[in-house]
Amino acid sequence: DTPASAHSTQVITMGLSLPSSPLHWWLFVVSLLSIFGALQAYVSENSLHENQFSLTDDVTPLTRRLFGAWTLLASLVRLNCAIAPNEPGIYRATLWSFIVAFGVYASEVYIGTIPVFPNATAPFVVAGISLIWMLAKYKEHAVTSKKKAH
Repeated sequence: DTPASAHSTQVITMGLSLPSSPLHWWLFVVSLLSIFGALQAYVSENSLHENQFSLTDDVTPLTRRLFGAWTLLASLVRLNCAIAPNEPGIYRATLWSFIVAFGVYASEVYIGTIPVFPNATAPFVVAGISLIWMLAKYKEHAVTSKKKAH
């Protein structure tokens, strides 16, 4: 049994904290910037076309809303990982969000019909760096999570 004060602290913080490592800060900053990008997709009629898909005229209002929704969801998952990185489910979901993002941009570059580069270089690079970094730290987080559970 743990003292009541330990339970009340856990309830107040809900296991969340400020980022505690360079990877967590990276995820925190990436998620905040992505939230800004998601909101732009909803608010600005031209931001998605100008910032990522300037070589095509296929950016419709529906495209903007879907892109904004996906980006917002991925950003919130990544923000959760930045503040609760030792939760295995959140860590895996975040890793998968970068796999999907990287895959989308890679497929558009190599097999797609919509030219996304050079404007989409930043998301492609961010997803790649994040994937490599998270894979390198995966066992560390999995071990930390298992130790806390027992």
